[in-house]
Amino acid sequence: MEERGSVCLEEEVERMRESGMEADAIADRMGVDAGWVESLFMMWEGGEPEEEGG
Repeated sequence: MEERGSVCLEEEVERMRESGMEADAIADRMGVDAGWVESLFMMWEGGEPEEEGG
């Protein structure tokens, strides 16, 4: 894992999700779009890889 000095937004959302928070609560807390948070939830629940090869 790379140390970049700050946490990626996706990583922060994932931590909050694992703590039991719902998508809309996470979006409110982080000041991001709830639809984006929900799309991350769907991606993770669907078993999609987090990083795309390129």
